[in-house]
Amino acid sequence: MVLAGFTAALVLFASVPVDTEVKYRELRKSFIKAGWIYNRIHESSLPVNLAFIGSSHTVWGVYSRIVTEELERRGNQLKVANLSLCGYGRNMQYLLVKELLSKRDDVKTIVLEVREREYFQSHILFPNVASVWDAVCAPVFFNIEYVADLFKCVKNNATLFVDHSLNSQTYNTKSSSEVTGEFWEPGDLKHEIPRFVDQQRLKSEESGRFLMKIRQPFYYLEQIRKLSERKGVEVIFLYLPRMGCKIQNMVEKNYYASVGEIWVPPDDILRDAKNWADPGHLNLSGAEKVSSWLAYKIDTY
Repeated sequence: MVLAGFTAALVLFASVPVDTEVKYRELRKSFIKAGWIYNRIHESSLPVNLAFIGSSHTVWGVYSRIVTEELERRGNQLKVANLSLCGYGRNMQYLLVKELLSKRDDVKTIVLEVREREYFQSHILFPNVASVWDAVCAPVFFNIEYVADLFKCVKNNATLFVDHSLNSQTYNTKSSSEVTGEFWEPGDLKHEIPRFVDQQRLKSEESGRFLMKIRQPFYYLEQIRKLSERKGVEVIFLYLPRMGCKIQNMVEKNYYASVGEIWVPPDDILRDAKNWADPGHLNLSGAEKVSSWLAYKIDTY
């Protein structure tokens, strides 16, 4: 009886129409960039020929303004957008790719961030953006957050539907403080110069890699690959690891190489402590160097 009731509730809330715009703009309260991402995909008249999608490593590590300006100096008119969100989780990145490719036909390339190894957990924003069916269809096995994500997703959809769809007052999805424009400017991370990542700890983390292929990140990477393939969009991987890590630390290099090219920034950038704000994030100096290198890489690709 309880199971039947829960199933009926799922069917009900799965059919509740909640506008994607409402979901993205609701996130601006804690993730301001989410509103900008929606604007860039849906409302900007500028093309999105190449999109960077990743975590805070890419948010602070790739400045699309610098990449675009460097490309223009080279006579390359390719339009670049950094659609990355802080936090890691392939499920949220899949939703971003799906939204992008469903609304844009000018996308030629998607550049996905990779680190030393895949992150197994769900993105914190996945239940807020996903449809109920997205949450239901998520991998079940080895997904310790499946039930929690599904519950949060149903609750979020129901709350948004009641608050904004059934409210007698007109809900203004836009905010006067919302960031718009071609580029997202994250600013400079300023911390003390960090120490290098412990390589021995990295080796111990890699000991469980035999379980990786049956966990959820690869399900979503495959969904991104298939969707991109259907749309004729190329997938490239950008290695943005923690400070001092080499390509040898990339556990799933063979998988990435089977899908697309792997771009690795020069070792002298990744290993120079002066380019880093903390062990996981480049500062402005490091981001400028990586962005200039990316412009060269894109132009000569």
